[in-house]
Order: sequence, then C-alpha cells, then structure tokens
Amino acid sequence: MDVRTPIRPAGWRSALIVLGALGWSVALALLARRLVEGGPWTTFDLQVFHASGTAVWNGDNPYLFWLPQRELSLVYPPFAGLLLAPLSLLSLEAVRIVWFTGIFLALQGAVWLTTGWVGVRRVRVRLGVGLAAAGAFVVFDPGWQELWSGQVNMFLALLIVADLCRRDGARGRGVMIGVAAGIKLTPGLFILYFLLTHRFREAWTAVASFAVTVAVGFAVMPGAAWSYWTGHAWDTDRIHQDPGISLNQNLRGMMARLLHDPDVFVSWLAVALVVLVGGLAVCVGLHRRGLVREGAVLVGVVALLVSPISWAYHWVWLVPVFVVLTALVVRTRSRTWGVAVLLAAAASFVAPYTWVEPWVRHTPTTLGGQLESNSLTVAGLLLLAAGALALWLPRSSPHARVPDPASGPATR
Repeated sequence: MDVRTPIRPAGWRSALIVLGALGWSVALALLARRLVEGGPWTTFDLQVFHASGTAVWNGDNPYLFWLPQRELSLVYPPFAGLLLAPLSLLSLEAVRIVWFTGIFLALQGAVWLTTGWVGVRRVRVRLGVGLAAAGAFVVFDPGWQELWSGQVNMFLALLIVADLCRRDGARGRGVMIGVAAGIKLTPGLFILYFLLTHRFREAWTAVASFAVTVAVGFAVMPGAAWSYWTGHAWDTDRIHQDPGISLNQNLRGMMARLLHDPDVFVSWLAVALVVLVGGLAVCVGLHRRGLVREGAVLVGVVALLVSPISWAYHWVWLVPVFVVLTALVVRTRSRTWGVAVLLAAAASFVAPYTWVEPWVRHTPTTLGGQLESNSLTVAGLLLLAAGALALWLPRSSPHARVPDPASGPATR
C-alpha cells in the first residue's frame, strides 16, 4: 500500500508557477547581460557590492576601501554589507547573472503581491502581469538603470510591498520595512507614515526590526558600524559631489539644473520640507478617504522626491505605484489619475539620460529641455498633485473611496 501523500493539483500549479517565473527570470537575466555593454563601468554598483562583500568576509572595513580607478566604496548601512558578504564566494561574472535573475524574480514577486493587493484574484492574470512587467523592465528606464548599475532597489521594493499588502494589525507587519530601512535608509519614511495613520503597532515593529539590523551590524563589525553611523551615513557628498547630474532625479537635482548651480543645499532643504509635509499630508488624506493603497505607495514617491540623492534606478518603485494606480483608474475611470499615470509612464520609459550623459550635469535653457532633464521628478510631482486633487472630490463620488481588500480586522 502506497502511504505517500499525493501532491494536490494546487501544489503542482504553485510549483509550475515558481519554475516558470524562475525560467523566465534566468532567460531575461542572460538577455540583460548581453545588452549591458562590457567595460569598466558595467554594473559598477554591483562591483562595489562584490568588493564590499569580500572586505566584510575578510574582516576588513567596507567603508575604507576604494575600487581600483574608481572612487567608490560601500555607502549603505553595515547590515547591508553583511548581506553582501556571500557574494565574495562567486566570481563577478557569476554574481552578475545571479543578481540579474534575482532582480527579475523580485519584480515578479512585487507585481504578484501588488496585483493581489488591488483585488485581482485570477492566478493567470496576476502571473501574466508579472511576466509582462518583467519583459518590459528592460526598456523601463529605471529598470534598465537598475540592471546596468546592478542595484538593490527592486529587492527593497519587494520587502516594502510584502509589508504594505498585509492586513492592518497583522502580527509581524512592519518587520520587512524595518529590514529594508536597515539595508538602505530611505524606506524609513514608511515608519513615519505608519505613525501618522495611527498604525502604531506596525510602526514600532518596524522600528524594532530596524534596531535589530543596527545591533547586528555593531555586533559583527563594530568598527565599521561606528564609522558609518557617526560619519558616512550623513555625508551625501561621499555619493556624488554634484547633485545636478542627469541621473539624479529629485528636487535637489531639479533645482540644481533649473538654477544652473550645484550649490542649492539650503534652498533645497526649504523646498524639500514643504514637499515632505505636503506629500505626507496627501498620503494620510488618501488613507483617511479610503484610498489606502494609493496613499501608501505615494509615500515612496515622496521619499524619492525629498531624498538628497535619488538616482534613476531608485524609481523602480514606480512598478508597484503603476499597478496600484492603474487598478484605480480601471475601477473608477478617473481622468485625473489616468492622465497622471500616463504622463508618469511616458517619463519613465523615455527618460533624459537616453540622450545625454547620465553622469554629467545637464543645464538646459529651454522649458522642453528642463522637462526632459527632470522627467522622473516631474512625474513624481504629478502623481502627488493627482493625489491632492483626489482629496477635493466629494466623498459621495465613486472616485473618492475604493475598498481596500487588505484593510479590516487582522487574522491573529
């Protein structure tokens, strides 16, 4: 008698989905590697990560080394350096393929979670959207920049979405956002958003998770952790001294290009504070209006706008933003959101660094040139403006409130 437990059809289906996503990701990773030109700057951030991992593995300080002929070293918290340590076990070329495959898997995972978050229940639709998004990622400019530089932002987006799509009050909600902030500080703004929307349990869970990442860094490499938190973490010039280069898509970069002056720190602080307060007010207002998902994803847009450095590849956060807002447009047929999404999508697929050198400050003198060189920043401001306009809609309007399937009492 065969006592083995039979595999249910649902189990086979899940296994096939995972294998299909993995196979598609490997194929796209190999294609991306062919498209990424060889040369000293190929996947330059991944080169830093690989060298940082080697430094950590050997017990050295990852903030005190420089890649040969490149003034680059690790700029992320020590916890990120620990996660990068296993990369030292592979050759750089092997790391590139593994990393690209991971990016495409993270993308499909984020899309899978986000489509479920917005209420899509059909597995084929969710899977199809993920596969299509992964294929389009190569021509999506922030996605292309993510691949070309070999960055971590798609992994962070997956962690953040994994928390946001859970029910309010669910046990452990906030852990992933805390971990994301421990890898890179920018996601920490979601903790403030939790506090402003009175989700205190999630906020303190995220703070505790972030604190654990800091403690782990000090426990494993105390010297490097001390040098980072007392100096490197606050030195934005360590990343790049000219905020006006075309690849920097945020308020500070836009002001440097508008004023033709890289020294805009004081004026940028004032503008960034206004956008930070106003942007979070919009996000909280949307949450209270019932547009919970829309308010949550726009927090990431606010973070990118006000951050002192927001390279083009940081804007891969637009992937979950587009899924959430496109679902809203389909349900409500809102022209306001529809126009904002279309313009933002156009800006992210045809970006300024397509025609200009990304690491050189571009200071156009025409309106068209300014819009081109600040396309992602303008797109982010348009999305926030659409959110602000939505708050003016009457509460009885079908555009004003869309039930969130992730809201409601948590299963404890």
